[in-house]
Amino acid sequence: MECKVFVGVIPVGPDFASPTEVRRLRTPHTMLRSIQMIRKLTSGKYRLYSEKKDPKTGKRKNLGTFDTREAAQKHEREVKFFKRRK
Repeated sequence: MECKVFVGVIPVGPDFASPTEVRRLRTPHTMLRSIQMIRKLTSGKYRLYSEKKDPKTGKRKNLGTFDTREAAQKHEREVKFFKRRK
């Protein structure tokens, strides 16, 4: 198979990398960037967003604004705990 180079996106399909190869090619850094839901605002605070986008608006829900990143991470763990709880 001929080696193809793509910047930023790894296409999947019969002529390209399989999903397993894509998983191997993605580095932990890029994987963290793709699922990161805590963003720093210009005010210096941190905002937590939902993982899924609203299909109507195409935006993510605001799950809270926090003074420190640690507080935002703590709230993110709490949200994930209650989300998965049955």
